[in-house]
Amino acid sequence: MRLFVGILSLLVLTVSCNNQQKEHTTETEGNKIESEIMHFVTVKKVIETPAYTYLEVNESEKDYWVAIAKQDIQEGNTFFYSEALEMKDFYSKALDRTFGSILFIDKISKTGSQMHEGHSDMPSSNPQMNSQNPHSTQHTGRKPVAQKPSISVESAKGGISIAQLFSNAEKYKNEKVKIKGQVVKVNNNIMNRNWVHIQDGSSANNKFDLTVTTSDFVNEGDVVTFSGTIHLEKDFGAGYYYPMIMEHAETVK
Repeated sequence: MRLFVGILSLLVLTVSCNNQQKEHTTETEGNKIESEIMHFVTVKKVIETPAYTYLEVNESEKDYWVAIAKQDIQEGNTFFYSEALEMKDFYSKALDRTFGSILFIDKISKTGSQMHEGHSDMPSSNPQMNSQNPHSTQHTGRKPVAQKPSISVESAKGGISIAQLFSNAEKYKNEKVKIKGQVVKVNNNIMNRNWVHIQDGSSANNKFDLTVTTSDFVNEGDVVTFSGTIHLEKDFGAGYYYPMIMEHAETVK
């Protein structure tokens, strides 16, 4: 009988230890996932330009460069960020300097908990600068640009509609096209270009919003015609991927 009680006690103790170990493992894995999403950095050096604040930061004994839309940040400041777009061999005209690698940060916070309250379109400090980066409606974790049913814009003369573009993407791959639409979102001065979303009221395959990069400035609500080159499967890195995008576009009348 004593032997049975002893064995039973040993089994209870073993199960209890295993449960505690599982709880500890789960907690550790949760912290690991959190640390992979959130970055906590200390500012070592600050360089100001008219559009950006460049920062050399330290994270876990590693130094690297980041950039964010111009704001007041001092050496020694600390902050959290969770979304960034890496650019390799990035040349800054303002600094006349090439960075082997630099991260354009979407959003920063003094407390990590604030980073979970919402995401902005990359670049948002505004790529911000998310990442929501600019803005890909296909990017996981980014708020998609909603379709505005009130928009109805006729195609420009000699141009195509957004529906025509998305219904026959391969046809327009690497081709220069003209598309007229209403501006529904703008992120200016990100990576030396402006990021614009346009819609014309048409859609194909549930796609209705076109991302455009341009050096021209437009305002949300404007009806504009862009002429630019269509690129497919465009990957800017750090998860900023576009199945389709119009680049180096110019506004035309």
